[in-house]
Amino acid sequence: ATIGGGRENAIRERSTRAAIGGGYLNTIGLDAPYATIGGGRWNDIGNNAFSTAIAGGQNNDVHTNATHAVISGGRDNYISTSECYSVIGGGVANRIAGQPGLAAINPYDFCAVIGGGSNNYIHPNAGGSFIGGGGGNSVYGKGPGIFVFDSHSSYGVVAGGQDNSVWGDYSAIPGGRDNETTEAYSFAAGYR
Repeated sequence: ATIGGGRENAIRERSTRAAIGGGYLNTIGLDAPYATIGGGRWNDIGNNAFSTAIAGGQNNDVHTNATHAVISGGRDNYISTSECYSVIGGGVANRIAGQPGLAAINPYDFCAVIGGGSNNYIHPNAGGSFIGGGGGNSVYGKGPGIFVFDSHSSYGVVAGGQDNSVWGDYSAIPGGRDNETTEAYSFAAGYR
């Protein structure tokens, strides 16, 4: 493991070949080999989040077991537990949330992307979903049911706009404000 510079940065035990380039109070947790924090301050990669990267920014967090995830920059962005292969490009207070403890059986919590913007949220069980930017946009999962695989809202898209919400599988909102889709294969745009 390597710390190139900065102040009070830490790489925990068994995080082989992990690296922190610089910055202040950045941390890579236990058992997170190949994890990288480029710089910035108060950024954190959790335990078992191997091959994960935070390029920079402030107070960004890739949580425990979120392997192969990336936060490029920005501030207060969060990729939750077990949300593997997900990306937040930047912005502020964006969140991709997984289902703790279900990573091994729930493929619907993988591969979500938020490009930027602020206060955008991809909820649990909404893997493969995309929010391009804007503010206050959400893609919701339907919550755990009897069968985990049947209780998702996957591949939803909000390209941008403000306060838009996708609830159904394969549904899309290209932009606008206060739009909502509630069924699968739905489309909404403009202003509600």
